[in-house]
Amino acid sequence: MRRTIVYISLMSLAFQGSDVAAATTYKATVLHPLDGYISSFAQAGAAIAQAGYGAVAPGGNSHALLWHGTPASVVDLHVAPWNETRVLGATDNTQVGYGFGTLQDSSRHALLWRGSAASVIDLHSGAFGDSQANDVWGEYQVGYGTSAFGNEHAVMWRGTADAWVDLHPAGFVYSFGFGVSENSQVGWGLKSGADGHALLWHGTAASAIDLNPPGFTFSRANATWGNSQVGDGYGEATGGGNLFHALLWSGTAASVIDLHPTGYGRSIALGVYDRFQVGWADNDALLWNGSAESAVNLHAFLADVPIDFERSVAFDIGPDGTIVGFARDSESRSYAVMWRPIPEPTSGALLSSLLVVLMSACRTRNYSRDRSMSRRGINRGKIQCDSHS
Repeated sequence: MRRTIVYISLMSLAFQGSDVAAATTYKATVLHPLDGYISSFAQAGAAIAQAGYGAVAPGGNSHALLWHGTPASVVDLHVAPWNETRVLGATDNTQVGYGFGTLQDSSRHALLWRGSAASVIDLHSGAFGDSQANDVWGEYQVGYGTSAFGNEHAVMWRGTADAWVDLHPAGFVYSFGFGVSENSQVGWGLKSGADGHALLWHGTAASAIDLNPPGFTFSRANATWGNSQVGDGYGEATGGGNLFHALLWSGTAASVIDLHPTGYGRSIALGVYDRFQVGWADNDALLWNGSAESAVNLHAFLADVPIDFERSVAFDIGPDGTIVGFARDSESRSYAVMWRPIPEPTSGALLSSLLVVLMSACRTRNYSRDRSMSRRGINRGKIQCDSHS
């Protein structure tokens, strides 16, 4: 009988047999269209599609754009009679934004698309001077419209110009809707004699919740998902002045979490999905997982792109973890950018692979191979197995 004992070091693994979420890195892709565009911005992203706008040469007028993961996949959603169009919010099948300026007037109209220029729906109501849609969830769109008195009111639409709700809360002079998710809408409003306050609604003006936290002079909510809201604010709590800090709420002002990471001057959170938040700090696009300490610098993943970028911003994160935004080069040219997560093997997967190798090694009858493994330093850990002959 021959007894073969093989050991392996587990010091590099961060667990002892339990399931651990995969560590993640990101692959950056420049979505900027190959021809005819001066600059581009990816404002919204989902599992399949990304959307935003690009400035067309010559003249630089913006065209609403839709991508499916590559520069070559770009679809120009621009439609006459508008001089400019932009997408600001999107799902895989629906895009919202605005059209600006015609031969007749210079008004702005909230627009809804379903994947093509021909599908455009004008959400603008005669009750408004201007309107703009900023986000979409299912059959609902949110944004704002300018009232007859010139004050902006947060608005929620349901797919047509006639189906809309004025979300403007009592006691506010202006209000804006920025994000929507399920039965929640977020934005901000301005009270007379005060700075802006982040707001949360649940479908009606009367449901408005003031999210402005203690110690903040100004705050705004930019996006929502489930019971999470993200945005930014400044005040005594951030050191005074207009030192914006990225913020995360869970439905109340008291629930606020300051996401501002150490080492940065200003930060803003612009998108949220599940437990993840995205935005920027100073010149870097960032990803958070619920705390300031969790910040991941997405700008670092642009190093593999053959363009020397000096600044980046993350606008949105989709259900599959895809993040979209833009990056700016040294000549101030902006490029739509997408970051896709690349999961590394989980610690559990690594352990399973190692066990297979070990069991194979344990079946060998060649002691010299065991000695060779020993010389390579594999015999320093806790796992052992027996082989009998």
